[in-house]
Amino acid sequence: MGLSVVGPFYSSLALPVMGEINVLWSGAIFVVVGSVLAIYVNKDKVPADEIHPFSFVELMTCITILKRPRIATGLVVKSINGIAQYGLAVFLPIYLAGFGYSKTEWLHMWSAVFMVAIFANLFFGFFGDKFGWRNTIMWIGGVCYAIVLMLVWLTPQLAGHNFYLMTFVLCLCGVTMAGYVPLSALFPLLAPDNKGAAMSVLNLGAGLGAFLAPAIAGIFYAPLGAGGVLAIYAGLYILSAVLTPFLKTPEEVEHLVLLNNKTV
Repeated sequence: MGLSVVGPFYSSLALPVMGEINVLWSGAIFVVVGSVLAIYVNKDKVPADEIHPFSFVELMTCITILKRPRIATGLVVKSINGIAQYGLAVFLPIYLAGFGYSKTEWLHMWSAVFMVAIFANLFFGFFGDKFGWRNTIMWIGGVCYAIVLMLVWLTPQLAGHNFYLMTFVLCLCGVTMAGYVPLSALFPLLAPDNKGAAMSVLNLGAGLGAFLAPAIAGIFYAPLGAGGVLAIYAGLYILSAVLTPFLKTPEEVEHLVLLNNKTV
């Protein structure tokens, strides 16, 4: 909420008045306020039985668990999950500026994307329980997200400067990115014997996405343009859709083996 919604909206109001450098410094105020709230207002204490001494063996488990094919596949899917979220912010303002979009308009659109995503997260949590976690990740997060990314490139090409239409298309990114919500519930079930290590890999995937997205934009934007970068992103989301059906829990794998044995 703060980083993705309040941050861009605040910047859209403050930039014309204060300029970039002063807005950047003003962010320290939010950091201080957040720190005070976390330290003095939040009185929660971690139960003693949940505090464990550091264990090098457990730390290594977070690495060795990647030898399991389903966990490694899940890492790839999770890394792709955030690529558009972190990548669009790098180059899309430059692309849209060529069609007359101002910095303030971009910040309003980007804030709207994540406002929509908040409600979409709630919806797809329910949707995933109803229609299947992997189906939701594969079709909404993978296939639909890829289609929307190409619409992000195509819309200004066809409509030029149309703030409301562009905002609507970008908000579809907020809807489709929420298709990955069930992945957080599915991931620990891929390694029920070591859910902590599985969640560590999930977090690693989120970090890798934040690293890879700007790297792809930095390498390919100059030679290929926004359309090329968005096509690469879309291809990665299709890849995640292809990989998602392989994210089966050990119980599901065992059940399939039993069915195959009965068939034989």
